[in-house]
Amino acid sequence: MDSHPPLPALGPDDDDSTVHVTVQRRFSHFVFLHTALTRRLPGVALPPLPDKQYAGRFNDDFIEARRGDLERWLSRVVRHPLARYSEVLIFFLSCDNEKEWQQGIPRFLAPPPSPAASFYAHVYHPEFNVDEEDAQETVDKFERHLRVAGQGVQGLRGVFGKVREAGLEMSIAQRALSYSILAMITSTPLDQSPAGTTPSLAYSMTQWEDDEYDEDNKKGLVNDEGAWCWRDECEDCLERTKALQRMAETLQLVADAYDDHARRTQLAVHDALKDIAHPSALYAGVIDTHRSTLSRYTVASADVSSPVGDSHRVARCETVLNATMAEFDTYHTQKGEDIDRIAKDHLDSEIAFHEQVLKRLRTAREAFNTPPDPPPSGKAPTFKAVSPRPVPTPTTSASASFPQPLPPGPRQPSIYERDLAAAYTRAPAPLPQPTAHIYDGATTIRPVSSAVRDGVSMLFGGAGLKTGYAGLGSPTGVGGAGSSVGSPLGSPTSSTGGTSGGGMLPGLPLPAIPGLNRGSFDFGKIWGGGA
Repeated sequence: MDSHPPLPALGPDDDDSTVHVTVQRRFSHFVFLHTALTRRLPGVALPPLPDKQYAGRFNDDFIEARRGDLERWLSRVVRHPLARYSEVLIFFLSCDNEKEWQQGIPRFLAPPPSPAASFYAHVYHPEFNVDEEDAQETVDKFERHLRVAGQGVQGLRGVFGKVREAGLEMSIAQRALSYSILAMITSTPLDQSPAGTTPSLAYSMTQWEDDEYDEDNKKGLVNDEGAWCWRDECEDCLERTKALQRMAETLQLVADAYDDHARRTQLAVHDALKDIAHPSALYAGVIDTHRSTLSRYTVASADVSSPVGDSHRVARCETVLNATMAEFDTYHTQKGEDIDRIAKDHLDSEIAFHEQVLKRLRTAREAFNTPPDPPPSGKAPTFKAVSPRPVPTPTTSASASFPQPLPPGPRQPSIYERDLAAAYTRAPAPLPQPTAHIYDGATTIRPVSSAVRDGVSMLFGGAGLKTGYAGLGSPTGVGGAGSSVGSPLGSPTSSTGGTSGGGMLPGLPLPAIPGLNRGSFDFGKIWGGGA
């Protein structure tokens, strides 16, 4: 897969000489990046990687879907205000030397001596800025919002799938209408739907008595010029038949447009809805950390006569709470950006689609406009007053400005007439579906990051939070209990999902760190006073 960092807009001092690097990355490389980020950013809610799949992994459609999933995952990582500046992410996006790549992997995968200290030591926030009641209310509202928002997104994903199915049904209906018009103007019967045909294709067919139809003798059904009329040399019916044929052929193009729209354009929007799915699962670890730390903060700050050691504990709690509430605010920002992007993409694609359909329909409509009679030779045309009529809405389509004239002479057969005998026997292929979100399973794996739990545990120097959620997957976000995805990268795996799961960090005690609430990451500014 090709991947490169997002490119900033050219500024006044930039020019076209900027060098861009394209690198090739495999799925295992993304597993490496996720593992390294998880170990170095234990307080960050990283999006889960797409699930590992072996069946059909060499299929072109699957490869393209996997590429799209990984690109969206990388975009979400790059958008995070902390992860985007991580050294391992820059290494992942810019290293194009195989030797340097192989040398860098062990260095970035090596667990830091004290992950929590390394992370929280770089957290900056104003001192004594945590309001206990506000922090409790914030996490309660945040957790409830995630739960209800996740349910709403799941409902939206299901309805959007039905919208795409309706588009496919509309394609089938438009094609059926086209074939019915052709059958009518050519006086050709359509066979009934055979047994086993998809119910949506079972439109009623034209019925003929045995003595009403003869393929070799259509006398009285169409005239010698192919017009749908029993009169010979009927110019009006000939023009009308040609216009109806153009209408039928246009409806075939409209049917193709509906089919392509449902399979390709709407699929992209349907797939993008995964970006906002399952927020509760994604932020469960951050919420648990926030609640546990808030409980410690309440105990440590309750007694004003507490020893000096508890004042350090209060400061550490404030550091963690500022970090968790900054994550709440990051979700708020990214959710708004994602919703805006998906809504705009959907509306833009629908506008473009319907404009395309309208352009084709206007072309068919022009065929029914009777051209004015030319004035006699040598005389100027005369005009007479008529009653006022509504002015038609101007259009910009080429067909409206330059209508395509009907071909002269007898009616020529349509290319779609050859399909009339078997018009309803070909069921369309099923719609392609978005690849599943890793948390779409019936039993959702609770993605409480082991790095978050162990990091907070080490921060306070105790046993920390309880772990051992049944079925907990690897922290890389791929696979469930017993997954060995991380093994080739040097991270141990666990078959029980306990505290020693794949890539999990050892429970090292955290030594006292002077000035723990000072560093280069300004969580106070990121949070901005609340989530």
